[in-house]
Amino acid sequence: AELWIKSLMDNMDALLDEQTRTRLMNACGRSCYLNAFGVADAKKPSPEAAERTFQALEKGGFRVERGSDSTTVFYSWAGKQNPQGLSLKEGYCMCPLVENEMPGLSPTYCNCSAGYVAESFERATGRKVRSVEILESVKRGGKDCRFKVVISNS
Repeated sequence: AELWIKSLMDNMDALLDEQTRTRLMNACGRSCYLNAFGVADAKKPSPEAAERTFQALEKGGFRVERGSDSTTVFYSWAGKQNPQGLSLKEGYCMCPLVENEMPGLSPTYCNCSAGYVAESFERATGRKVRSVEILESVKRGGKDCRFKVVISNS
């Protein structure tokens, strides 16, 4: 399975432009979240609930920047563990499909995590995520997976 994933990513890199690869992997990450947690309730969180989410993130040590039209969260998987109980600080990816070392895995793969993060923030806040930028990832040689998440305030 790992060889198939690596081949898939290599073929995507060879055959698809960067924007298409990113959109496809973002969609895969959103699907992964949906498969893990089910479809969201029709009722969205209130603005007060969204603010409580941001406050909880701040309490957890994450930087939250509130602007007039968007809120930016600098988020990471720091301190979390993958399904086998291995942590990022030990150099293991949070994704159970590629948690083991996979030399030469395309950095494109990490866009799946960006989609997963987007879906989780939209669920938690009831707001549209405008963008998720990958600032660092374990599979790209980093010590953590860090994201800049820009969330609409409307």
